[in-house]
Amino acid sequence: MTLFEAIFTPQESGDFEFRIENPDDNNAIWLDLDQDGIFDRNGLNGDELIVVRNSYSSATFYSGIYALSAGEDYKIAFAHGEGGGGSRLKPWIQTPSLEWQIVDPSDPAQDGMFSVPFDGNVSDDISPYVIARHGGIERIVLRDGKAAVFHDLESSSSAISPNTFGDCTTTHAVSSSIKSNTL
Repeated sequence: MTLFEAIFTPQESGDFEFRIENPDDNNAIWLDLDQDGIFDRNGLNGDELIVVRNSYSSATFYSGIYALSAGEDYKIAFAHGEGGGGSRLKPWIQTPSLEWQIVDPSDPAQDGMFSVPFDGNVSDDISPYVIARHGGIERIVLRDGKAAVFHDLESSSSAISPNTFGDCTTTHAVSSSIKSNTL
């Protein structure tokens, strides 16, 4: 399962619609309609699982139409799960002034709509600063001005934060090795 989370900030007020085209295999879009930071099947403003398809299809699946306010932040997630064979996640958006477009935060027409702030609003497990990484399971990151060590387990992630260490003295060592064939 792959999950892409972001903050969606409409650049204009009005009706918005989402769709998934030709899902392969399991695709979903979540939109935090009540803006409480939690995706919920029974949110204050209704079901926040706005589009879902749990198997391959050559069809297109649409969300409802949602009246959203310009400048408001809504947590959004695009999920994809592979069952075998090919693989595809193709989410689209339609805004009050834009016809259907593939969701692409790098598209100038979608400038400002999607962001991933590193303040814990999307996830406490992401950071713009990765200091060290060992394979895909261990990493040291800076988050909120503090170092954190992560060791991903098979079914979850375990974090050791600076608060875990209490009062202690730490020593930081950095080593760099460069192989040179010249004298």
